Amino acid sequence: MRRRGLLCGVVAIAGAYACAEVGTDPEVPVAIEIDAPMLPAIAEGDSLRDTLGVVQSIVARAFNSRNEVIPGAPIRFFALRNDSAIIAVDSATGTVAGLRTGDADVVAQVAGLQSVRLPVRVTPAPDTVYAVSPLVDSVLFNLADDTARALVVAVARRATVNGTDTLLRVPLWRVRYTIVDPPDLATNTDTTRVYMANAANRLSRVDTTDATEGARRQIRFPLAVVSDTARRTFVTEVWVLRANGSPLPGSPLLFTTVIRPR
Repeated sequence: MRRRGLLCGVVAIAGAYACAEVGTDPEVPVAIEIDAPMLPAIAEGDSLRDTLGVVQSIVARAFNSRNEVIPGAPIRFFALRNDSAIIAVDSATGTVAGLRTGDADVVAQVAGLQSVRLPVRVTPAPDTVYAVSPLVDSVLFNLADDTARALVVAVARRATVNGTDTLLRVPLWRVRYTIVDPPDLATNTDTTRVYMANAANRLSRVDTTDATEGARRQIRFPLAVVSDTARRTFVTEVWVLRANGSPLPGSPLLFTTVIRPR
C-alpha cells in the first residue's frame, strides 16, 4: 500500500487505513485499522458484546512505516456528530453503549489519522423467539432429487400497539442452526452429506434476522443422501441468545425433518 503523499484512506477486509507522509520512526503511526464488531447490532440499553455475551470494545491498531503494530499507541474512539443520541462511546476504551434504536458510525483516531467510518447499529432488545416453519416436517423426494427444507424463525419483542399485545420482529439479531441428530453432522463441512445451507446452497450455520421474515437457513439433502433411505429423520437445533449470552425465551427450537420417498 502506498504510504507517502497526501492523507488518504484505503479500505481493507478487516478494517480501514488512513495514510500520511512521515519518516521511518517506528513509534510514529502512518496507518490505522479498525475492526468490525462480532455481532451485527447492539441491543437498545445495552453495550456492544461478543458472541458469548461478554462486553466487547471496538478494536483498532496503529501501524508504523514498516507495517508493524505500534503497541500502546494512543488511539481514541468517537461517534460522528449527530450520532451521540444513538450511541455513547468511551473514547479511551472503545466500549459502545446503545442509547436508542438507529444507525451510527464510529471512527478511530491517532496522530492526526482517522479510520473510515465503522457502522454500528442499535436494535430493540428482543424477548422471544418462535418458529415460522413447522417444527415437524416431511420432505418427499425422487431418487434424482437434490432437495432441502427451509427452517425459518422469528426473533421479536412484545409490545402494546393500539391497546393490543403485539409481537414486533427484531432485525439484525444472530441465529445459529446446528444439526444435532445424527450428532456427527453438527460440525459437518462435507456438502455431499446433509448440511445447513444459505440461499446460495453454501454451508452456513448462522443467519441474521431481517425485519420481515426473520432468519432462514435450510437443511439440505444432496442426491447421495436422499438415494440412501436408511436414515430418515434429522433434528436441527436453533439457538437465539440475549445480549448477555443467555437463551431467549423459546430458545432453543428443535426442528425435526423426515425424508420420505415419493
